[in-house]
Amino acid sequence: MAENDAAAAEAEASKKAAEKELTFSLPGLFSKADPERMRMAIAAARTAGVDEAAVVEAEGKMVRVLEREEEERKRLIRVQEAEEAEAAAKQVAEEEKAAAVARALAREQAPEATKLRRVSMAAVSEIDVDALQVAIAEARRAGVSTETVNAGVAKVAEARRWSKATDALDAATAETTAEVSPEVVMYRLRTSVVEARAAGLPPHKVEAAAAQLSKMEAAVEARLEAERELAFSLPGLFSKADPERMRKSISVARSAGVAEATVTDAEDKMARVLEREEEDRVTLARTQPEPEP
Repeated sequence: MAENDAAAAEAEASKKAAEKELTFSLPGLFSKADPERMRMAIAAARTAGVDEAAVVEAEGKMVRVLEREEEERKRLIRVQEAEEAEAAAKQVAEEEKAAAVARALAREQAPEATKLRRVSMAAVSEIDVDALQVAIAEARRAGVSTETVNAGVAKVAEARRWSKATDALDAATAETTAEVSPEVVMYRLRTSVVEARAAGLPPHKVEAAAAQLSKMEAAVEARLEAERELAFSLPGLFSKADPERMRKSISVARSAGVAEATVTDAEDKMARVLEREEEDRVTLARTQPEPEP
């Protein structure tokens, strides 16, 4: 009888211990799931006679734990595969880039690229535009880099601008006022000097043209001033004739290049003024009494 009681007490203790272990083996808020411990705890609990509902519930939790572990394992595999694929793609891209660089370097060392650089390196005033354009076309067909080709294209534009500015400056400095007015000549000369400076023509040539322009501007200003003085010296409705002033302004106007027709008209007016003065002098002399003997 006593032995039976002892056995029953031992079985009850084993059952409680199994229940406790089963409870501790389950994952909680601050504990991580241990499927192996859960498996052993479930087996021990069933053997110790723990309530079957509790054991089945624990088995259900273990199944969910195993499912989550399997999902995590698969996720990690996918992550690893993605990382490996990314690394492989990166390596392929780097190899392709290196190959492209090598091909570009080879193209830059090709005869067409060398020719383009050689023709482009000439001074802008010495560039053969036709030869440079041929070199550009050959370089394009050979696949030379866009940067190198564009540098050649820019050089063509620079050479053309230089040539055009040179021609315009030469034409403007050689133009005379016999065919067009001084104002037109000065305008063409002024614009050509501005463009020549911008195009980078030799300073001595540009400054010589600028000096020519300054001289013309001074001459035109002197002519305009002479025209104004000539106009002011002529008698008007409210101004008295001053023959001496008229004589000087006519002389200055003719020297300054005032239109000959304008100067001649002023001379005619001065002649009429002098005639009237002489007539007035004669008339006045006649009206004066003769001195007594």
